[in-house]
Amino acid sequence: PSPSVVLFYPRTGWDREGMVSLPLSVLAVGGFLGAHGVRVRIVDERVEPSPLEALAHAIRTLEPVYVGVSSMTGSQIRGALAAARVVRAHAPATPIVWGGVHPSLMAEQTLAHPLADVVVRGEGEQTALELVAALAAGREPWTVAGVSACDAAGHVHHAPDRPFLDLDELPPLSTELVDFRRYRTRQVLGDWDLRIATSRGCPHACSYCYNVPFNHRRWRAQSPARVLDEL
Repeated sequence: PSPSVVLFYPRTGWDREGMVSLPLSVLAVGGFLGAHGVRVRIVDERVEPSPLEALAHAIRTLEPVYVGVSSMTGSQIRGALAAARVVRAHAPATPIVWGGVHPSLMAEQTLAHPLADVVVRGEGEQTALELVAALAAGREPWTVAGVSACDAAGHVHHAPDRPFLDLDELPPLSTELVDFRRYRTRQVLGDWDLRIATSRGCPHACSYCYNVPFNHRRWRAQSPARVLDEL
């Protein structure tokens, strides 16, 4: 069978009714993996009735090459750690891969925790795919661009950064990995919104924002034609 990956998206801390939007980070990665033949299961803690049980079931069923958890700085870390504990309990040998804003900015701090095996820095689509191949072949994870990981002695290895992706070449949002009806919000129109992403980054240098080290103050957008296709 084709390789598989399980992706977990923790609660954010502002998940009130009408404000739970699509988990765009893991949906982007999962859709890219799926477009390249990898079986993917997304577990979203915000909408699953029993998310940790769903995660354990996905691990037992799919026997993934790795389990990925996404986290911004803040309360999402708590949920990501809870998910990582489930992985250790049900599949101790399965690597736990951290991605998202916080691990990207704080890779060494993240890897200092025993529940973090690998960090994917920055945009994760291509890195996640190459990581599947590397781990399935028994290669060290830091042979993949955009990855940080520890060796057996605890020394952290940082692969070179990965160049930014061409947003027009990414696959469209997968309507198969999540139920879009769970993510209808009332934040803009007051009735029925669905968030998508048409650009990444920002040219400004606000001192409080992750954008400066994460996106290097670059703003990139999909072409108008691509945005219309997505809509």
